[in-house]
Amino acid sequence: YTDGMPVLLGMTVNFPQSNLAKELAALMVNLSLHPRNTETLLQNKGLSHLMDRLANTRDPLLAKIIRNISQLTFASQQESENPELQYKYRGVWSPHLKALLSLSQSDDQDLLVEVFGILANLTSLDLLPSSHSWAKLFKDSKLMSLFSKLLVPGMCQNDMLLEIVMLISTSLTEDKTCEMLASSNIIQQLYQLWKEKADDVELLLQLIFCFYRLFQNAASREEAMYGTQVVMDIIACLSHKNAAVRKMADITTELVLECDRQDNGELGPLGISIRKNRFESYNRNYLEATMLYSPDTLYDERESERERNDHYLGPDDDISDDDKMGGDWRHLQRQGSSGLSDPEGERERERERGEYALGYSYGEEEEEEGESSYDHK
Repeated sequence: YTDGMPVLLGMTVNFPQSNLAKELAALMVNLSLHPRNTETLLQNKGLSHLMDRLANTRDPLLAKIIRNISQLTFASQQESENPELQYKYRGVWSPHLKALLSLSQSDDQDLLVEVFGILANLTSLDLLPSSHSWAKLFKDSKLMSLFSKLLVPGMCQNDMLLEIVMLISTSLTEDKTCEMLASSNIIQQLYQLWKEKADDVELLLQLIFCFYRLFQNAASREEAMYGTQVVMDIIACLSHKNAAVRKMADITTELVLECDRQDNGELGPLGISIRKNRFESYNRNYLEATMLYSPDTLYDERESERERNDHYLGPDDDISDDDKMGGDWRHLQRQGSSGLSDPEGERERERERGEYALGYSYGEEEEEEGESSYDHK
């Protein structure tokens, strides 16, 4: 490495015109994608110099460079085993929150996309001191009203909608923000966005994650889970063609199974729908083979429980790793724990999964003399 990055930083900060030359901006955007280069930009108050220029010029290309810096600080937290102790850029964004929130009121949508992207990459460790909560920032900057306006169908492009959804998801780590959303029309607008943009896979994935976080918090769970039909749409995503969407849908439905319980501990209507759909999804090949399922004929729910149990695996039955549907699907890189998991809960969920996993091998069938891989009862 050479002194090229400090030289380019100086050229960027001191560029004579209000908007950076496209060639210089393109070079800086590409170079700032590399962690070592971005660390150089954070040294010697480089971020402060860039933010000061952005506040004065409102240049979208400069904002894109700063957004790459925010991606580095976010990634460094995700890669740390203990961000509370190991995050070395703690509070580096705090002095610039006021400027970012001021820029969020701009009418330039190119600039707004980058500003929302920067804010979406910030965490509680960046919002220091503790008085800089998301709820307070949303209230002081009237971001909730802006989101409500921008989420109106036809108001903005998909890239803007994507950043808004990601920013909302980021803010849902706080109880007060969840309360604010539950008392507004934002949740209903997010569901309306789902129905209109379900064909956009990237936006769909972020919407599932957003509702996952809404389900996690008791303050927003009832409005999100029962005030919309989104759970049924998430269930439908269990068979989506995109693997990431299926994985996120599986994680979210697992959370719904934990939350949608009656007073006696039995599954609620949403949980029953999820279990039924998983049964049909995981065992479709077997059901088709036994004529219990076809694309036009669903599994007969009126069949007695005893007869259906003939096809279930018991909790002690052996099943190979290849036959376990979904593998280790409970964790995604950018998600924390649901806050509802514990060792006993893990074992109970495994037993529940055993209720709808069929004793049928979809891999290579190993036939032994006088014995088959599936014991027909």
